[in-house]
Amino acid sequence: MSIDSDTEQRKRSKQRPTRSQQTPRQSYFEVPNRLTRSFVGREDILARIDETFSSRPGPCIAVLQGMGGQGKSQVALEYCRRKRDGPYSAIFWVDATTEGTVIGSFQTIYEHIEAGKHHLPNAKSKVDFVLHAFASWPTSWLMIFDNYDDPNAFSNLLDFVPRGEHGAILVTSRYADFQALFIECSGSFIELPGLEEDAALDLLKKHSQTKDSSSDDARTIVRRLVCHPLAITQAGAYIRKQGIRLSDFMIHYNGRRENILKNTPQFSQYRKKLNNTEEETSLNVFTTWELSFRQLQSQPNSNGNETKLLTLFAFFDEKDISEQFFTEYEFEDMPAELANLSEWLKGFCDADHHWDHYGFRNALIELRDLSLIQSFTEVVGFCHSSLHPLIKDWIQLRTEIPTSQENCLVVAMLLKRFLLNSHNNGHFDLAPSANQVILAHLIAQEENYENHFVCQSKPPVNQKTFLEHLFGAQCRFAAFFSEKGSYDNAAKIYQRAKTHYEKALGPEHPVTRVSMNNLALAYQSQGRWDEAEKLQVQVLEMKTRLLGAEHADTLGIMNNLASTYQYQKRWKEAEELGVQVLEVSKKILGAEHPDTLVSMNNLVLTYLHQVRLDKAEELQLQVVETNKRLLRTENPGAMTDMHNLACIYDSLDREFMAIALMTVAVQWREKNLGADHPDTKESTGFLRRWKGEVDGGEEDEREEDEYEGEEDEEEEDQGEEDEGEEDEGEEVDD
Repeated sequence: MSIDSDTEQRKRSKQRPTRSQQTPRQSYFEVPNRLTRSFVGREDILARIDETFSSRPGPCIAVLQGMGGQGKSQVALEYCRRKRDGPYSAIFWVDATTEGTVIGSFQTIYEHIEAGKHHLPNAKSKVDFVLHAFASWPTSWLMIFDNYDDPNAFSNLLDFVPRGEHGAILVTSRYADFQALFIECSGSFIELPGLEEDAALDLLKKHSQTKDSSSDDARTIVRRLVCHPLAITQAGAYIRKQGIRLSDFMIHYNGRRENILKNTPQFSQYRKKLNNTEEETSLNVFTTWELSFRQLQSQPNSNGNETKLLTLFAFFDEKDISEQFFTEYEFEDMPAELANLSEWLKGFCDADHHWDHYGFRNALIELRDLSLIQSFTEVVGFCHSSLHPLIKDWIQLRTEIPTSQENCLVVAMLLKRFLLNSHNNGHFDLAPSANQVILAHLIAQEENYENHFVCQSKPPVNQKTFLEHLFGAQCRFAAFFSEKGSYDNAAKIYQRAKTHYEKALGPEHPVTRVSMNNLALAYQSQGRWDEAEKLQVQVLEMKTRLLGAEHADTLGIMNNLASTYQYQKRWKEAEELGVQVLEVSKKILGAEHPDTLVSMNNLVLTYLHQVRLDKAEELQLQVVETNKRLLRTENPGAMTDMHNLACIYDSLDREFMAIALMTVAVQWREKNLGADHPDTKESTGFLRRWKGEVDGGEEDEREEDEYEGEEDEEEEDQGEEDEGEEDEGEEVDD
């Protein structure tokens, strides 16, 4: 940044250097005595600094900005070291933490350039002398203003920037909105990211003193630490001190994360003066981010909501935290005895209790400016934030167990409400890209449960109500996992819910029965059919005894059991049970009820596998036509109907009709479920094979062989089961 010549400088005292003093008689190199032997990479950053200082007349300002521990001071030190022999005749280092540290540094500079020739009476006159000296300095000079991190407490840094055509100023700061501070300047604002991966591997090798830094284990370490220089320095020191192998480090990190992140290496280059002390303190990632956190807490007009918001963010997935999760939240979702957990979020609502987008956005700006969140963008009226993975680790570790559990529940309730609002026509109506974001957040909730509940002996406050709502949210997550093909995650949650509800409510409670049914459906999706059958028989016995044989819930579990018999190739039992369910469903629910159509659809599959194609076609057409007439065509169930009818037509040698229908199913599934969803892959596999058979394309047939490996073991087993009564999960939520 180049300071405009017409900028009026603050009025100074009349002390000016004499002509003899204007010509330096020697070179000056006054920077902290820190070794930079471990410096790696950053050649592009050093080149950008050089380019800034050589591209325009001085004084030029380059601002090096990055989060704590990224190595801003280390880059500045390395730049000074490389320029010691030219082109600068004077290089001086200024501690810019506060106005007081700047004044202290200027007094030291005065002592060096004046060397005792004159005695000025006070600090102000010495500062003025230094400013005038550098304004008229006849050769190139460089001044580093290090650690200018808190402009709110120290806003007048420009008063201490010397004017002079030969000057170069390098400022290091974790404050992101630096351009606003130098509005009258132009120049270079350089953001310092993590290291390049090869440089990160080199740094790990130097500090761990290992020779296999190119191994997969080393890459796993630096990627998990997001190539963060200080974290890698600490990890390397820990590996060396503990004498462990690289392959064992991640086990240590997952189990002893706090010890590693708090580990301060001896002789660290990462040092700073804390609390106005004279001595520099070695930093670790905990201490460097705690400085930013305290700065956030001390912001003018702060009500503490920004710190609570940052803490809450740490219990989401770190990559994309959408404002929409908050705008759709309903405070009534939280029970009265736990209402205080989310009450503070009302601070982001206006007087009419409507969500205040700009108030939320301002909070994100505060967090971004202190480098506590990586970035945020606005997409279709909503802010989307990202958090550095190590900052997420740090926040979770600094948070007490009860507060962590409370944040887990608040995030779970936010995500549950978002999923409830996105559930339309029997499925979660989200774009594939949004599906991936939600899946990442739900996987993070599984990690939260493991870390803050399973691994902790301390129960949450209001334990019964707390766990009731937590498991209700988790069952909603399991339904999403199941629909999106993440069956292992769904089964894990349903198994956990079943165990909890059996203990808390009893084995015959309606909510317990729902969890058993949903677990059985998850087992079906995993191919664990015998386990699914065992559970379904148990539930059927209870529902028949408690509700009666013709109750809608009883029919639902009978239909699911018939599906399991199909998977087990027990066609006779599947047909008998399927026919019984269909007849009773028509009687008590009506011929056009969605559950009746599901039972018809499942009976179609039994007929298809029995090669009773006329009956299969007749029933399937009834389902398709009914759904079309009732406008139930844009959902996964309708696409299952389309897929199954296409399989029937293929079996009837009506290849072109089969291809036309399956094309519709594939296009819808690719758009709404994603190309990697198991249902999409299955439909795509059949479509490619049929096209290959029609076209006689051997290459297409070979491609289909690859897909067949991902389908059922027996190629002729065409058709799909309906997902069963997973909508019963609603009962769990209550």
